Amino acid sequence: MQTAWQRANPEKSCAGTMRYYAKKRDQSPPLTVEEQADVLAFYEKARALTALTGVRHEVDHIRPITKGGQHHPSNLQILTATENRQKGNSVYWKGKASRTSR
Repeated sequence: MQTAWQRANPEKSCAGTMRYYAKKRDQSPPLTVEEQADVLAFYEKARALTALTGVRHEVDHIRPITKGGQHHPSNLQILTATENRQKGNSVYWKGKASRTSR
């Protein structure tokens, strides 16, 4: 169940959740203030693309955390929800995803 803060701050909430899971796997490196802003920008951009297109967009770890990837801006990309499900836990995916940054 989402709290009022989570509903009001979906990008920060989602970024925080992913940071939590990465930290549990010891794959959340210390981020500079700029890198933290870059991570947050990915989540904001995914939300904006969803609102603009009506197609759900998600932030994906290029190299999944479960396969040694880190929760770092250099390892993030925006995919549609469908593309993200197709990619799954794969490191090498031949979909048409493009890395979208802020």
